[in-house]
Amino acid sequence: MARPKKNTVDYFPHDCHPNRYLNILISKYGNDGYAVYYRLNEVLGKTPNHAIPYGTTIDKEYLASETGINVEDLTEILSTLVSIDYLDKDVWESSETIWSEEFVESISEVYDKRTTDLPTKYSFREENPSFRVDKPQSKVMKSKLKKSRDRESKAGSL
Repeated sequence: MARPKKNTVDYFPHDCHPNRYLNILISKYGNDGYAVYYRLNEVLGKTPNHAIPYGTTIDKEYLASETGINVEDLTEILSTLVSIDYLDKDVWESSETIWSEEFVESISEVYDKRTTDLPTKYSFREENPSFRVDKPQSKVMKSKLKKSRDRESKAGSL
C-alpha cells in the first residue's frame, strides 16, 4: 500500500520582522493579536488543505481554545484579518471557512518537494480520491471469503 499523500505541514516561517498583517493586529489587539496570528497559522498548518472550518459552535470553540481567547474576540480578530486581506473574503463568506493565500504561499517550498500539489482555496471542497465509493478500501472481505472457502474445502476432505 502506498504512503498517503500529506496535505499538512509541521512548520511554517516565523520571521523576526513582523509583516503588515501582524503589525495591524498588534496595533489593534496588542498581545492577543500577536498570539492569534501565530496560533492561527499553527492550526492552518496542521489542518488538511490548510482550511479551517468556522461555521459551527464546536468549530468556533475549538479555534478559540487553540488561540487562547474567547469566541467573540476571536471572531472580531478574524473579521479584521478578512478586511485586511490576510484571510480570503470569498471563502469566509461563502463557506465560513478560514483560508489564507498568504499562509499557503509562505509554505509553498515544502510542497515543491512533495508529489502532493500545493492546496488551493477550494482544495477542501474537492473530493478526496482515496474515499471514492467505487474504490474498495479494504481487502478484508476478499480475505474472509478466501478463508471461508479454505475451511469448507478442508472440512469436505475430512
